[in-house]
Amino acid sequence: MRFIFTRIVLVLVAMLIAVGGGAYLLSRGTPGYWKKAQRAIDNTPTDQLSARGEALQQRVFNTFSRLGPTGSGDGLSQLRIGVDEANAWLRTQLPYWQESRGRSMPAGVSQPMVAIQDGRVVLAFRFERESFDQVVSLFFDVKLVEAGRVRVKLAGVRGGRLPIPIQTLAKMADPSDAKGGFLTAAIEGTTFDAVVRDSQHEVAVVGIDVEKDAVVFTLRQGEH
Repeated sequence: MRFIFTRIVLVLVAMLIAVGGGAYLLSRGTPGYWKKAQRAIDNTPTDQLSARGEALQQRVFNTFSRLGPTGSGDGLSQLRIGVDEANAWLRTQLPYWQESRGRSMPAGVSQPMVAIQDGRVVLAFRFERESFDQVVSLFFDVKLVEAGRVRVKLAGVRGGRLPIPIQTLAKMADPSDAKGGFLTAAIEGTTFDAVVRDSQHEVAVVGIDVEKDAVVFTLRQGEH
């Protein structure tokens, strides 16, 4: 991800120089979904925000537990993750999650949040480096390829409210270079296993529905 952030900033700077004032004004604008998410966070007391993030974390754990070796039922369950509760988790629980694993946010990145726009999952964050301080948004198409296999494709990028053409990013990506190869893979789409396994059982994602304000995962229990 650090590689993608760096490439995006380079493209933004190049576009601002080439296009001029209009692009600059757009890039300095703040997307509506960012404002909405920040208002929701700012208007919620910290203890309530933290409780909401913890509740999501516990619900995810409980859902997988019901489908695990000691669980019962028909082996099929749904997990709905709403945008507001996901953002509560990102704001209050992500720092603890990173600290427990010895990880940190990429340099210059803060205030991560998610949104859904036109059926796409948006990951937005504030990016600050030297004189650059803007909200950067990454738009992803998330689709189920087959049971237990999910494809994530970078479908759009914005700096503030300024769209960055994917074709422009693609031209800057050199597949022979490790950084460029990583970016190329993101643009072309990456397919990965969406399966949680232990010694006897596995829980696979068998359905993904992107709603207006949530993503719904259908999970199925299976055996090795």
